[in-house]
Amino acid sequence: MNKTHILTFVAAVFLVFGCNFSKKEKPLLLADFVMSKYIASYFAAPADFDVNSKIKDAEILNILYQKNQNEPFWFTDNQPNMQAKQMLDLLANSMNYGLDTTLYDLPTVREFVQGFSQDSLVTNQNKQSMLGYELCLTQSAIRFFTNLNRGIMPFDPEKYITTVTVDSTSSYRKIYNHFDDFPQDSLVNILCKTFKTDTIKTAVDLFQPQNIHYKRLQKALEDYVLNTPINKDSIQVVYYEKDTVWTSTFDNYRKGCLALQKLRWSDITAKHYIFINIPSFTLDLVEENELALSHKIICGKPENQTPELNSRLRQIRLFPEWNIPFSIATKEILPIVKRNTNYLAKNNYEVLDSKGNVLNPDSVPWKKYTETYFPVRIRQTAGYHNSLGIVMFYFENTSAVYFHDTPAKGLFNHAFRAFSHGCMRMQNPLAFAKAIMEFDNGILHLSKETLTQMGIFESNRHKKDAYNSSNNSNSERAMFQNKLQEQEKHFYNVKRNIPIYIRYLTAYCDENGQICFTPDFYGRDTELTALFEEAMGQ
Repeated sequence: MNKTHILTFVAAVFLVFGCNFSKKEKPLLLADFVMSKYIASYFAAPADFDVNSKIKDAEILNILYQKNQNEPFWFTDNQPNMQAKQMLDLLANSMNYGLDTTLYDLPTVREFVQGFSQDSLVTNQNKQSMLGYELCLTQSAIRFFTNLNRGIMPFDPEKYITTVTVDSTSSYRKIYNHFDDFPQDSLVNILCKTFKTDTIKTAVDLFQPQNIHYKRLQKALEDYVLNTPINKDSIQVVYYEKDTVWTSTFDNYRKGCLALQKLRWSDITAKHYIFINIPSFTLDLVEENELALSHKIICGKPENQTPELNSRLRQIRLFPEWNIPFSIATKEILPIVKRNTNYLAKNNYEVLDSKGNVLNPDSVPWKKYTETYFPVRIRQTAGYHNSLGIVMFYFENTSAVYFHDTPAKGLFNHAFRAFSHGCMRMQNPLAFAKAIMEFDNGILHLSKETLTQMGIFESNRHKKDAYNSSNNSNSERAMFQNKLQEQEKHFYNVKRNIPIYIRYLTAYCDENGQICFTPDFYGRDTELTALFEEAMGQ
């Protein structure tokens, strides 16, 4: 090798090593590190960053940080801030809201915390760890708040259709209609505001349903989680009617999760409504989003299930007649009548033709009639003997179910009250009718304490006294009372909009605020629980 070649080689080596030396990254002071630029550089070329393998929701993250000018949510002066601590605490206690902590990848977030030091110098590893902590915590926070709002799985009628009996006039999307994604711009605005607030825990209410049934159940489940070891080996004994039910605390917790999921789907926003929960055999009247009155009810037998539905209370009917549903008339009454037509008169049943004319039962060719060929109707006459009792509450639905009085009062002494053909029998229907009529006239039935807090106790009391002491014989109240005494048919049209929600929740809150669990006697939760576990990744 001649001298010229040697000099050229030395120069090339010096140039390579000299350039690499000049490009070597110098340690950066923590105070000089601009995290927003680092975040922006990630979204410009995510594949260049180690954290990218942990990011599953890059699109919404990018939009969210653009909205925030790429400023971090969880760092102040390049140190984890109070909001980060509060968010981690929320995620660690997500079971309080019926959301398993496994959904939020806390080990990964904590791994990044351990990866950066609090030294005054920022290394490349520190920057990567700070970025991972920031983005993964944001990703988990987005999941948590969206799960808090609409649950862990979007409502899918194709999957859920086999798990419930729902009235056909109330489409699945009407009953469980709070499942659509937030409009993206709305979600971004809300999350930006939430993550920046000084007290992130107070923002939880922005995302949770606000109806009283959800709020009471969520608080009761939280108390249960805090005071009960939740696992599959901790067995609880539940005395249900005459049976002893053995169940794990985890299974009970999962019932609570499922009930909250259903209520998140339901999106009940009315301030005044009627809520029926089939497994608890209760009917609640809600006024001003507070529980005003609660009544025991009887629901359908497992073979005659009460459907879940949404509707609106339309009428209170005194001394109603009962038009026997086709299925009951053909499957239950027809076989008996074929043997003995006296059964009809004994039970105050009338036989009508297609034009509504009353027929002589002995003139009807019962032997020719079958479950598919039955050209007559059977109607039970009005009176205290009627299966609907003396008062019923009418609302639109194609299942022909209502809530009403019953002559079989003794059945309310049972804890398990699935005895009907699908309708809901009420223990105190006249008291409920009176309450509805009063509510129609602006009178509330909340506790003295609640009315006092609202500042309307005295005015509400005077209003109620004036309504019930009125001597006007033409008033709706007086007319209703007269018809009741005279045992005459009467329709009272409800003026106010009172929605009705019928649901099936095997976890519910009792009058003392304690969570209760019931067996899934309709079998509606089995498949849904499996779908829920699948969404949980378990």
